[in-house]
Amino acid sequence: MGSMTQANKPALPPNDVLQAPIPSELARLAHERDVEIQKQSGDWVIWNSTGDANSFHHYQPEQVGHEIWTRSLSRPALVLGSTQSEAVLNSSLRNADLGEQELEICKRRSGGGLVYLDVDHDVWIDVLIPVTSPLWHHDLAKAFHWLGDIWAAVLAEFITDAVISSHRGPSQGSGQLLCFAGLGHGEVSVDGYKVVGLSQRRTRSWTRLQCAVIQRWPAEQLTRMLTDPQHSADELPIDPSVVRAGLGPPRHPIPRQNLIEGFLTAMVDQAR
Repeated sequence: MGSMTQANKPALPPNDVLQAPIPSELARLAHERDVEIQKQSGDWVIWNSTGDANSFHHYQPEQVGHEIWTRSLSRPALVLGSTQSEAVLNSSLRNADLGEQELEICKRRSGGGLVYLDVDHDVWIDVLIPVTSPLWHHDLAKAFHWLGDIWAAVLAEFITDAVISSHRGPSQGSGQLLCFAGLGHGEVSVDGYKVVGLSQRRTRSWTRLQCAVIQRWPAEQLTRMLTDPQHSADELPIDPSVVRAGLGPPRHPIPRQNLIEGFLTAMVDQAR
């Protein structure tokens, strides 16, 4: 993702496709997190939750400590960046009753292009740090570096025959439409295929670093979602089929829970 947003409370998108989160769900999330904070001690509070993407993206506590939030999705999600409009989607998706579909469409509160998350292989983890943390960095780009290095080390534990790197320097490619078509600060590639996308959201008191690990690049699904039936995929600003993302062939996906546990272990070890 490689993008960042620096605002306290942006307006929710006023349209039919991108629904505002349900207040009762936000309250449930706040209660779950409070329970985890109360029962855990140590350098990091780890909160594992399951549910929709929209509510989780918009849940925002006033204050945070050092926290790691993992999210398991109840159904696949197509997540737009904070500045994207649903106009990028094909008309059948924009006009559909999404409540009846096996797909959620929502908008995150951090920048960058859209991301498709499946429920079986992809990993979504948010890392929250207060501005008083030694991990916090005032530079929006360098704030990603330490986290990208950890993800690179985690992937290296599972993939021993590849060049794995955490990006430094200016953004590459074009992630304005598709997050994984570009490569930004801290984002991780395996043999040139982008696997870990990063974005961040900041308030005056904390930073929320969002991590998406995409193991299988859904080129066909994204082409269908972005292209109207009467148009050709050649008319898209970016052709999903040529994007080098996910674990390239012939690699098999790493078990999702193994990736999560590997990351949590690395984060705890890093704090020692």
